[in-house]
Amino acid sequence: PLVVPLQQMGVDVVVGGKGEAQQFPGTASLEELMTNDLQGEAMSGATILAAQLVQRMSSGELIDVMASSLQGLTLHRNGYGEGRAPIEKVLLEPLSQWFPGWVHQSLARQMAWLKALERMCTLRDVRAVVCHNDVEEFTKALCLFATAHNIPSVHVPHAVYLDWGHGPLGYDVHDVVSADWVCCAGWFQAEWYKMRHARKVAVTGLPQWDMHARLVKERDRALACRRLKLDEHKKVVVYYSSWAQQTAAQGFHDGILVAYRALLEIAKVADWQLVVKTHPHAHQENMDWHGKMAHDMGVACLVTDRYLDLAMQAADLCVAYGTSATVMESALYGTPLVSIAGFADDDAVITCGDTPESIGAAITQALSDEWAAEYKERRSRFVEKYAGRVDGNATKRVVEHIGRLAGYRPQATMLPMGTVAHG
Repeated sequence: PLVVPLQQMGVDVVVGGKGEAQQFPGTASLEELMTNDLQGEAMSGATILAAQLVQRMSSGELIDVMASSLQGLTLHRNGYGEGRAPIEKVLLEPLSQWFPGWVHQSLARQMAWLKALERMCTLRDVRAVVCHNDVEEFTKALCLFATAHNIPSVHVPHAVYLDWGHGPLGYDVHDVVSADWVCCAGWFQAEWYKMRHARKVAVTGLPQWDMHARLVKERDRALACRRLKLDEHKKVVVYYSSWAQQTAAQGFHDGILVAYRALLEIAKVADWQLVVKTHPHAHQENMDWHGKMAHDMGVACLVTDRYLDLAMQAADLCVAYGTSATVMESALYGTPLVSIAGFADDDAVITCGDTPESIGAAITQALSDEWAAEYKERRSRFVEKYAGRVDGNATKRVVEHIGRLAGYRPQATMLPMGTVAHG
């Protein structure tokens, strides 16, 4: 939601890919600078660095370091908790077969982006870099480039992370902080990033939650039910599932499969309607897997990776697999919360195990009149902790912060994730 307000402030916005530039009129694309000669230079540089890495591998030094970090852990062969195998066998034994090639490709991509950034700096007055995370291959390179060239970098997180199932501090990719600034939702996220040695933190609220600030006021449950083809006179339970993302060196488990199967067992005999909301970035395969399991178990439900706004408005209860942002978002609507794994320290969330009995008991409790009375006060503390001020003005605060760093005098108002702002 940041591109248009930045443009209104007078900022010339450059996004990463050509496809992104087509979505936002008036923006340029960094990818447009990737000429054949530039990519050739990047490939040559990557080849040299990859060769140096192979030398280190041949000495056994690198394998020893990796083995000590990964010993005893297991890895899923697919994203749904099936086919576990020791990491040492899957990754380390055939390391020489796959690692040099993978590193070469990764280095070539990063060097192409960096050379495009260098070229852009000769063409434009680059004032700031903004990204939605600073740990992926491109976004991390973007922030490190900015630091090396004394350009402010700002991370506007796409979610509030929690320490659950990731192992000790430093074992998860999200524990790395590359940007100069992090714009945080509330006090919890600010403290979370300070523990990871974030250089500068600003509590602004998250722009993506401005939508919910508006929808909470306009909520029409009956209309949302009709649009989702649900019976507005029956309770609606929305289950927010997940998929194995393996960003950590610990925490691999079969929980997604076990929990979903248990929930479907309950749904077979329940008097409420079930909506299964899968993650929009988990791809069609993930949604198909959820749909097939429900079909095979004889459960009639809606499975979708879209319509988050309608699901939030229709829900009488939010059930989430883990520490999903949808739990925090559902709290904004006053919807009772159940988490199968996560939020154990938050009394606004009913946490339960992954058995049909424990999930069923949690759902019954959450839909009761007794819980509704207790939840009201607990919910306000929960929202303050994780979401901060959800007043519809987070976008304005973030844009003004970016504007100040870039030397602009903001008027009011929206850089999306992975974006470069320049004068």
